[in-house]
Amino acid sequence: MFEKRNIYFYGLILLVIGLPLSPIITSISQLVLLANWVMDKDILYKLKKIYAQKSLLVFLLLYIAHILWLIPTEDFSYAFHDLKIKVPLLILPIIIATSEPISFKQIKTIILFFVASNIAGSLVSIFVLLNPIGDIREISVFISHIRFSLFINIAIFSLYYIILKDKECKYKILIYFGIIWLLVFLFILQSFTGIILFIIITFTLLIYRAFKSKSKYKKIIYSLLILIIPSLISYFIIHNIYSFYNVEEINKDNIELYTINGNKYRFDFDKKIIENNNYVHLYVCDKELKESWNRISKLKYDSIGKSRFRTKFTIIRYLTSKGYRKDSLGISKLTKDDIANIENGISNYRFTEKWSLYPRIYKLIWQLDIYNKTGKASGHTLTQRIEYLKTGYNIFSDNILFGVGTGDIDKEFKSMYNINKSQLEQKFRRRTHNQLFTFLISFGIIGFVFIVYAIVYPIIAEKGFSSFLFSVFIFISLFSMLNEDTLETQAGVTFFALFYSLFLFGFKPETKKI
Repeated sequence: MFEKRNIYFYGLILLVIGLPLSPIITSISQLVLLANWVMDKDILYKLKKIYAQKSLLVFLLLYIAHILWLIPTEDFSYAFHDLKIKVPLLILPIIIATSEPISFKQIKTIILFFVASNIAGSLVSIFVLLNPIGDIREISVFISHIRFSLFINIAIFSLYYIILKDKECKYKILIYFGIIWLLVFLFILQSFTGIILFIIITFTLLIYRAFKSKSKYKKIIYSLLILIIPSLISYFIIHNIYSFYNVEEINKDNIELYTINGNKYRFDFDKKIIENNNYVHLYVCDKELKESWNRISKLKYDSIGKSRFRTKFTIIRYLTSKGYRKDSLGISKLTKDDIANIENGISNYRFTEKWSLYPRIYKLIWQLDIYNKTGKASGHTLTQRIEYLKTGYNIFSDNILFGVGTGDIDKEFKSMYNINKSQLEQKFRRRTHNQLFTFLISFGIIGFVFIVYAIVYPIIAEKGFSSFLFSVFIFISLFSMLNEDTLETQAGVTFFALFYSLFLFGFKPETKKI
């Protein structure tokens, strides 16, 4: 029994190591946990424990709902694939809830291994960042950069939990360094989902501390931080929006019509697209651009570049971002680094500022600006999500009560894009990127209530919000579901099933408040 308990404990450690680093390790660790559970001589006792725990049974409805909603499904191939992906929602809660609860010492060890694996992943990302990249998201090589940011938040606040609960911890300095590094990397990663989550949770903790603290001076400090943080964020956002739209208007009566070579410029005053406070569609000479560019690069002017857009558009945007005219003179001003940037699909020289959050903010504002002026969203992560939600709403409005079924959501999206004659290119036509909306579309209002009950009831019954670790986890998970199909990938569904089960069923923290 002792050995099998060790296998269970080490299986959990292996699982948290695999989550940020390796899908293979993630799968193997779950097989180890399952085999250990099935081979236990007390398996019959564990089976009885399943039926004795109402909270566990209710949570399993989350997976059972996917089985029940096979009834209206037509695409069973996709449905069975979806059921396979979501198997952790079935096996991990059962294994963890029917095993002996782990101690604080063990949960601390599991957390530290999880933190170490995230730090290892972050160091790999930094190594990637030192090389030329077209998009900051490329530095997250093992999993989605958004999911990675969720893991980092869990790691940061879990370390904070250890500091507060373990008063005799001998390596607090290392833990503080771990928190600082993960926080710095979170901003390097530039996942706004992760950054916003960190700010909201920190802000909530400050409010809690302000109310609970008995020290007058601490109350003052917490109160000042509560006022300063949102003020700085608001200023930061407003300043960046103002800077983006601070464009000097062009006098149409005072423009040069020809290049220094005597070729005529192309002007499109109706297209108000801007790049670094300069209009993109002014002072463009396509003839000179094509000839000059093709002389200095093997990547041809009319080819499709790494950004998945035509190279000529990248060239025009990049020259505009530098304040150059789009002609042979502008091309001649490009450095070797500039040429390499364009060949790597980088459309603005500011995007090469790898250690700054500004390029990421700029891209979001630029995407919204383009969408507002042209209605185009293809290739733009933020505005594509708007199109996904619009399309998802159209599907939902036709299937309000019972949804489209477990396996038909992909098929229905493809069909609705065609019906709506969507401007999105085929390669960018995806699903909602919103897990809660995905549930609504798949299961309708009836099934959605079923799902919400499965998630919420165990939290209330097991007093989940009395646990700091669980409270942080569930907030991070539910918030991520507004921006991601969190439960539609192996990493996402395993993350949710593991920490939900571990923090709610598998570990009973001390009653002392944080």
